[in-house]
Amino acid sequence: MRLFFVSLILLVISCTGNSTKDEIHPIKERYPYQNESVEEVTISRKLDDTSEQLIIPGKSILEKRAFASVMDITEIDSVIEPEANLYMAQFESIAKDRVVFLDTFQNLLYEYNLSTQKWTVLAEQGRGPSELLFAKDVSVIESDLYVTSGDSRISQFDCSNTPCVFKKEISLKGINPTSVAITNDELIVMGNLSKYSFSGSVSDSVIINSLFEVDRAGTVLNKYGHFYDVQKHWMLLQPFSSGKIRYSNEVDYHLMQYFDLIPYLYLFEDGTLTKKFHFSGFNVAKRRFVPTTQELFGSFEDWSLIQDVTKVADNILMVTIRHYGNRRVTDLGLKWDESKDFYLINISENKSHYLGQSFVESENIWVTNKHLIKQKDGKLFFNTYKIKLK
Repeated sequence: MRLFFVSLILLVISCTGNSTKDEIHPIKERYPYQNESVEEVTISRKLDDTSEQLIIPGKSILEKRAFASVMDITEIDSVIEPEANLYMAQFESIAKDRVVFLDTFQNLLYEYNLSTQKWTVLAEQGRGPSELLFAKDVSVIESDLYVTSGDSRISQFDCSNTPCVFKKEISLKGINPTSVAITNDELIVMGNLSKYSFSGSVSDSVIINSLFEVDRAGTVLNKYGHFYDVQKHWMLLQPFSSGKIRYSNEVDYHLMQYFDLIPYLYLFEDGTLTKKFHFSGFNVAKRRFVPTTQELFGSFEDWSLIQDVTKVADNILMVTIRHYGNRRVTDLGLKWDESKDFYLINISENKSHYLGQSFVESENIWVTNKHLIKQKDGKLFFNTYKIKLK
């Protein structure tokens, strides 16, 4: 009997200990730059026109009053989808008649010429120069295109002629990149140092730099910026470090950064955080983490991510938030209802305009600095647009 009580006490202690060790991430107090005393602007998920319903089944967002009154859309071309995975496609415009598309699942880079209606494969999967592996991001700076790959490479393509051609590879020394921003020959990389990746230990410090200034040889010149505070748990680094950075030559700000699963957009000037935009209509993914075993479980509730931030006019950004809801198991596997919210943000005046919600299953929409691209019924529709904000 005595042995039974001892065993029971040990079992209770063990169960109590395990229950207190589990954590739900992300924790708001550990968000990047959470303790920075800078201006914070809240972006509300609310239509300006209260007479229009948020959801109108079967009606395209492009036809809804909230969207059409601000975005003047003109269709200029349509084409059959390329043989690629468009689930999390990334589009960028080179010119009014040229668009590039990055398939991050299959490491494929395409260029589409609207004048000739021709698709051209610019890069395929591989480890060699001009090939892609673990592709993360694509960006266009003047006449050059840059693809960021997770294996410490940035591939540069010359797009001064049609189609783009591979120019050179920038090998980053000790950085696993997720995104790159370039202006005035200054190269900023968002990522983490290789020594922190899947090593079982992150750092003696709770702060890990997320932004690196590097030269064209890939050597780190300066580092700043924060990641989500993983407190030495390497398993948390991967989901809470993915995101993008973009440069702008506007007077009001220089660099913008976001993390996919964190509901904030961060603005920097000369390496210093100056402003934060907080998205209130954002379902933060709740992931259970067991520190003792380093196990991290996916979100079983509704969750959101920042899919893209694009400069569409002077001081105006288009922000796309992707939502996942109604999780269920089907014969084909796990399925979510997916939708996208679109916001226009005037970053100098701290004003925002919510354009409404579209449903990915019926129409998938991407916005570049020159085009609005819609996927529907196996085709891609290319549109130009004009911003009509008052």
